[in-house]
Amino acid sequence: MTELQKKNYKIAALFFFLYFFAFSLMLFPHFSLDTFDFYAHNGYEGDLINGRAAAYIINLLFLGTDIYQMSWLMTVLAVIFLTLSSVIIYSKIEQASGKNSLIIAAAVAILFCNTFMADVFQFNSGCHNITLGILFASMALKQNLSLKNLCASAVLLFIGLSFYQAVLGYYVAMSLVLIYFSHDCNLTLESVKDSLKIIFVACAASLACFLELRFLQITEIVYASPRTGAITFNILIQNLRQIYGLLIEKILPTANTTYPQYILPIFLFVIYAVLLYSMIKKRAKSRDYVYSALIILVSTAAVFAPHIFTTSIWTSQRSIFSFWSILTIPVLFIEHWRGDSLKKLLYGIAILILSVNIVCMVNMQASLLSSNKIDQEISYLIQSRIDEYEHQTGNKIKTIAFRNDNDPTWAYKSIDYSGYDFAVRSYTPSWGAGVSLIEYFNNRSYERRPMTNAEYNEFFQRKNWNIFSLDEQLVFFRDTLYMVSY
Repeated sequence: MTELQKKNYKIAALFFFLYFFAFSLMLFPHFSLDTFDFYAHNGYEGDLINGRAAAYIINLLFLGTDIYQMSWLMTVLAVIFLTLSSVIIYSKIEQASGKNSLIIAAAVAILFCNTFMADVFQFNSGCHNITLGILFASMALKQNLSLKNLCASAVLLFIGLSFYQAVLGYYVAMSLVLIYFSHDCNLTLESVKDSLKIIFVACAASLACFLELRFLQITEIVYASPRTGAITFNILIQNLRQIYGLLIEKILPTANTTYPQYILPIFLFVIYAVLLYSMIKKRAKSRDYVYSALIILVSTAAVFAPHIFTTSIWTSQRSIFSFWSILTIPVLFIEHWRGDSLKKLLYGIAILILSVNIVCMVNMQASLLSSNKIDQEISYLIQSRIDEYEHQTGNKIKTIAFRNDNDPTWAYKSIDYSGYDFAVRSYTPSWGAGVSLIEYFNNRSYERRPMTNAEYNEFFQRKNWNIFSLDEQLVFFRDTLYMVSY
């Protein structure tokens, strides 16, 4: 075994144990809003509807398996895929930059060991697919941009996008960084040409993914969801304005609700100040500043590109997880420009960012597990009332009609963190995820349907609750349970 191979194995072990530790709570059985939808629809059809054909195909392999009890396996697979992706990116950046430093490893770790990736790991029916998509996007990274390599990159990226479209941001950001180092951080005609090649590959793979989805819709294999309908110029402008608003109001101030307020802006201020100081000290030319800024801006734009071309925007953490490149890229740039100084400071900044992320991630995961247990207990309580009704009346409950009250509660009061789809009460979503919970944990099967407004008025007089009540929120009539979620 060569010294290079030994070093790569050590780096791989470092990544693996870091990710294993950071996501370790997801080894325990847990569920997201989609987990039991997997059982109800013989695989998660939402993947196919949203243009993720590769993810849909992979999940067919898990039909008939207990995804909830196999949470540990899905988590381990996701950790392995992230580890492989990290090693690939690390090796390519190390080769392109000529640097042999743990700073590079730390920068790559920030890319994946963060609160946005924690959102991915809640989906035991999808985390393996999303991280596999990241692996394909990482394999698409090429330093030699020959026509053959560009074609290979386009195919690999297309496969990655077919797992999860948000991996586009990783490919664009890390490819531009490779070009940056390959050209010794100089803005030249050649570096511009190579950068445009990367943009072309990203556009080509994205277009192929879009055409694949349109084919599925035209042939009526899937229907157009609210996210994948027809796009107009007005919708594009509206999306851009909405993304800008979210960036300023939520994503930057609180790391999209996952950080205490203003911690992320402080990190950004410090790290970009250090980058600026490093470049000034090395007497960088004006075009060096322009080149560095362009890479960061284009990489950030790539994070939100998949959202721009949708008819409805839902910027959950997982859907913009490559956003953390805005911290990874400057760390890598500082490593180039700093010379022999600032090494300890850079280590300190990277370790602090990773530490804060891990603390927040553990809190998020603990909140998810706690929310899951409350949901599970409620499913037992509801089933006990069903059993009691069936025993007393002789009627067999066949259908559950469900709806929310007029002001539904999305998270339990005792939960430390809940945001977007993370640690949300399973009984609140309009598609009846709570019914799936009742079925799974009690080994029962029910027909489900939304409750009509007339039924809501008749049985519940349009009441609004702030707490769970078995007596008031469950009404039995013949073979149907009418259930309202507070």
